[in-house]
Amino acid sequence: MPTFDAVAANRATRPGTRFAVVDPATGEPFDEAPDMRPEELDAVVGRAHRAWPGWRADAAAR
Repeated sequence: MPTFDAVAANRATRPGTRFAVVDPATGEPFDEAPDMRPEELDAVVGRAHRAWPGWRADAAAR
């Protein structure tokens, strides 16, 4: 099963526990996601929000 990490503004979250991402149509897990504390999620979302204008303006980065 593939996994993905939360990365924003070239910074990854700390390694830690993961949870299964379940397909609601089948009830089967299809991926894993990092299990983050609320403050970690807020930090990732904040970094992504700040990085968005530069990413959006740079076609090569996309």
